[in-house]
Amino acid sequence: LVRIQEGGLMSSKERAENTTRREFVPRSVEELERFLRGHHISVDTWDRGGTKTIQHLFNELVAGESFLIENGTEIFREAKIASILVTFNDGKDIWTLVEDCQEFKNGDIQRRPFAGSVAEKLKRGELPKVAALRGMCEELGLCTPLAIKEVGVEIKDGMSISFPGLNARMEVHRFAVELTIEQYRKEGYVEIQDDKTTYFVWKKLQKLNF
Repeated sequence: LVRIQEGGLMSSKERAENTTRREFVPRSVEELERFLRGHHISVDTWDRGGTKTIQHLFNELVAGESFLIENGTEIFREAKIASILVTFNDGKDIWTLVEDCQEFKNGDIQRRPFAGSVAEKLKRGELPKVAALRGMCEELGLCTPLAIKEVGVEIKDGMSISFPGLNARMEVHRFAVELTIEQYRKEGYVEIQDDKTTYFVWKKLQKLNF
């Protein structure tokens, strides 16, 4: 991600970073592991406590959902995310949908605190709103037209929760949508995948922090 300053000019530091960065595209899981260990990132603690496997990371990279960026001696996982805040107004209260937990096939339970209700990684070249609508369909089964609107974009840097030891840089596109009575399910929603099941529940909205 190249951050542009006001006036469209990059700083000298940003220009230097932009010329040294390159994307690493592994041809196999084994090559990916060698690359990570070469940068002193161990995968021995992955696939525990709700973290993901190196196969998960490889699949993301192959699918174009995330990218491994090498910038000098630093490497980080880069991705674009569509984060959607889902609400429902029952006439008395406003409710927000939250991810309760993810239950993995190996028995691990993961609870992820984040501001939105649904988060979907953009594929290479995909528009943020298209990814947001795809996430609503795939995760909640809401494939009907939605009055979704974008409310902002932010860059977040930090340590990856899914892949411990690997830094992450996320470009988060935030959306909001209020469901109609036809789209609302009081019991919540469940997404079943090959490796895990994700549960979504409703909570009364006290303050809009998005």
